Amino acid sequence: MADRDPAGDAAAESWQHTTDFTQAELWCGSALYPHQRLIRLGDPEQFFLRQRIVDTGPITISDITFGANVRMDCGSFHGTYHVNLPLSGRIHSEHRGTQVVIDPTRAGVYIPDGDTSLPLWGAGSRQLCVKIDRLAVEEALAAQLECGSAPVDRQLLLSPSLDIARGAGRDWAQLVLLLRTQLARDDGLAREPLIARPLVDALVHGLLLATDHGGRAALAEEPAAAAPAAIRAAVELIHALPAEPWTTAGLAGRCFVSVRSLQEGFKRHLDTSPMAYLRAVRLRHAHEELRAADPALVTVTSVATRWGFANLGKFAAAHHAVYGENPRETLRRAR
Repeated sequence: MADRDPAGDAAAESWQHTTDFTQAELWCGSALYPHQRLIRLGDPEQFFLRQRIVDTGPITISDITFGANVRMDCGSFHGTYHVNLPLSGRIHSEHRGTQVVIDPTRAGVYIPDGDTSLPLWGAGSRQLCVKIDRLAVEEALAAQLECGSAPVDRQLLLSPSLDIARGAGRDWAQLVLLLRTQLARDDGLAREPLIARPLVDALVHGLLLATDHGGRAALAEEPAAAAPAAIRAAVELIHALPAEPWTTAGLAGRCFVSVRSLQEGFKRHLDTSPMAYLRAVRLRHAHEELRAADPALVTVTSVATRWGFANLGKFAAAHHAVYGENPRETLRRAR
């Protein structure tokens, strides 16, 4: 899985870099688990740690590279679900007795409990360590299934590895890269709640769809459509609070139905999805704001971003399809 060199990142000042082993252990502990033990295996003269940590909501993404071979013992309790997403090199992983060699085609996956170690983190190997709060993952599964927003009874036994070279695993890895890149920039779109919340929601729910676990078969079953009353409640929420950073899971929870039931109900009764309906409502609000704005004080970008449209090209195309002109034209002739 290719990624560009960190030296080209705009927010270079947010990187931590040290050749001091004690400092590296402290920094790495802050990124991963505070009680872990780091053991240097390679040439001390070659040792360094380079890392950057970004986070939003229940997700923390740490971009870490070691200059020499190291071993990492992480203990047996972590409180989070965790995916080690390699960008280069090879890393040997052992979790709950299962050994996995992770490289740019295969990620390591870890659940909150169980002995975990990285017997060999190869020199120069770079990976994204993705931590997701336990409750966020388990509530996401509950929301997907027919059990409202209550958490599942016990931790999910996720498969210990994930193929990131193809299919859903590759898509999930690309989503992590997108979120990491946006959070690393002071002006990144993921700093906007209307954009960050759906990205986080997609990443958490996407992990449940990309990995194998005990609830996977239930996710493949055909969901029952939510009753019309629940659909009306969701529609009323969208119209009443269009600027709320809604996700499908958030709407489903407020309407006391599962995510999949809400999706099926919107499809059956409105021939659309909850998020497509929300985008249409926000597009109307963005159009009205452009019509009323002062072109000397407001830009199309600021309006689009405020209403949750991260891709300006798609925003312009959707605006033109509905209103017959691009957003700049609407703004130029604003009253």
